[in-house]
Amino acid sequence: MNLPPHTSFKPELLARLSERYADAMRLRAETSRAQAREMENFRAIRQIVEEAVEQTGASGRAAEMLYRESNAELGATLRIHDRTAAGLLAEAQLVDDFPAVFEAFKDGRIHAGHLQKIVAAGTELPDATARARFEEVILPIAERETPSRTDKFARDAAEQLHPDSFIDRHKAAAACRGVWVVDLPDGMSELGVLLPSLEAHAAFNRIKHMARSVRQANRAARARIKGTGSATGSDTGDGSGIGNGNGTGNGNGNGTGTGNGNGNGSSGLDVSVDVLGVELPGDPTDERSQGEIEADVIVDMFLTATPAAHTGATELSQIKAQIQIQIPVLTAMGRSNKPATLIGVGPIDPATARELAGAASGWDRVLTDPITHGILAVDRYTPSESLKRTLRVRDEHCRFPGCRQPAHRADIDHTKDFATGGHTCESNLALLCESHHMMKHEAAWTVVQHAGGILEWTSPTGQVFTDIPASSVRFEPDDEWNAYFARSDTEPGDSSPADAIPDFARDDDGPPPF
Repeated sequence: MNLPPHTSFKPELLARLSERYADAMRLRAETSRAQAREMENFRAIRQIVEEAVEQTGASGRAAEMLYRESNAELGATLRIHDRTAAGLLAEAQLVDDFPAVFEAFKDGRIHAGHLQKIVAAGTELPDATARARFEEVILPIAERETPSRTDKFARDAAEQLHPDSFIDRHKAAAACRGVWVVDLPDGMSELGVLLPSLEAHAAFNRIKHMARSVRQANRAARARIKGTGSATGSDTGDGSGIGNGNGTGNGNGNGTGTGNGNGNGSSGLDVSVDVLGVELPGDPTDERSQGEIEADVIVDMFLTATPAAHTGATELSQIKAQIQIQIPVLTAMGRSNKPATLIGVGPIDPATARELAGAASGWDRVLTDPITHGILAVDRYTPSESLKRTLRVRDEHCRFPGCRQPAHRADIDHTKDFATGGHTCESNLALLCESHHMMKHEAAWTVVQHAGGILEWTSPTGQVFTDIPASSVRFEPDDEWNAYFARSDTEPGDSSPADAIPDFARDDDGPPPF
């Protein structure tokens, strides 16, 4: 291979790089082909279910249960949620809807990124003729461009080839507006909103402007403090004095201000002038970035404002948020910084957890088995519905394999039906979301409950899937707790764990016997 001269790489290194680049292209093509085979397999699964529906003559609820059975078993097999499995089976429809695009994907001429952009843009085309024309236009572009560039061309092509008017399509799309949340690592979540473009950009620009105004006010307040320096004298009016060197400056109030440095001297609240000429208060200690302020502005409006254009129970005093958190007792006491857990989401920082615990009207104490880590009991200083609370703490979410529907949205289900002799007790109860609760009773899935709340599910094809309560994994013996006991016995002046229970954890009878 004759390689061109290069100022940084010697020929031997260039040759090795070229080989690796060729391998990268080959491996990417192989990946596309493997993904295409997987998609064909999902398509075959869907076709088998469709044949079963046709053969049995099932319709309505019975047909729905056949699809749900299949989704649930594929999800349990792949260790994914059954809704994710349903999405994979639905996506396999592109094999039929976009045959030319799929063949290009299968041949390795385009990759997964291209496929996703093309299908997302072309899905709204209503008939095979329009989609075929769309494929002819976009495939040559996708084979030479990146997915992001392909996306722009694909959306333009789909718009031009769509037989329906934009006005009608926008009206239908606007009916799908909504809000959702996606949980992320490190105790963070992403809040998303689907809106018509006009309202979305208007809201975005307003938030940007608010955040810029806050930053301007903060910068002006810091500059004013820095410019004042070690000021002497007094400013007795309600305005500000401005001085250069040792001099006197006129204020807008009834007094004068004297300073030793160059800059502004002020009395009362620091203010700055916004770009619109509106005076805004500034916080000289606020060091947040533009992005941080934008996010905080949104939360501030969501949590403190009332939508004036809507009727119903929208007043803030009428809306109560419902969350469930679990706090290790040492974290609640301020003796550990282990994170707490927001049930159904993930870890949250200790300071926030302690603040929430302090404001709670009541809280549960969870006793766990030090060997199995299972829940032994849940008690409350103001007891009520103790069995339901025990289940919510033990299960945390729907107990079908892979489902994360939180406890407050789940039903309490008798594993062995009450009508057939099942008892209403912890060892025969489990949380199931509405979808899996219905599927348990109407589909061919079966479940038995073993000691410790372990559920053993059997699929329609005989596969067995075990679901272990999340609490038995989370509530492991804590070395910090034992170390704290040891320190309390040896360190002078250190209080015992019972004495150190935070105030919010106490009732009229004193601290609980930890």
